[in-house]
Amino acid sequence: MWTFRPKYTNGKLANTWTICFTDHQGNKRRIGSLQAHKRNAEVMGQKILDLVGFKVAGMALPPEMTRWLQDLPPKIVQRLAGFGLIDTEKVAALLPLRDHIEGTTGRPGWRQYLMAKGNTKSHVDSRCVRALRVVEGAHFTYWQV
Repeated sequence: MWTFRPKYTNGKLANTWTICFTDHQGNKRRIGSLQAHKRNAEVMGQKILDLVGFKVAGMALPPEMTRWLQDLPPKIVQRLAGFGLIDTEKVAALLPLRDHIEGTTGRPGWRQYLMAKGNTKSHVDSRCVRALRVVEGAHFTYWQV
């Protein structure tokens, strides 16, 4: 694993560091870390290498690795999933429950499912409000797998 700050065409350095690593299939991968400090990018790179190690060993992710993935920006989680380092179930579990109910841009949720079934808007609204009330009242944020 190595980190570097790419240069723009005008010769200036980027504000963030890029992490390069070899994935579980031996492919060289590059991911922008969104980290402004080299040390933070190196820590993130080490966590990605740990993720590769778990994938190679076929082991389930420990809770601390899952918590780390939850704190990552969705863009980086999607990149790691695109590399095959995270299973699709894990990516879905990393979405907040609110997003599963309400949906997000490009990712329909339960609300869109209910509307597609032909339910009325008032019915869908009442069901979603009730579900959100339970989720928020119980202080649930993520579905843990």
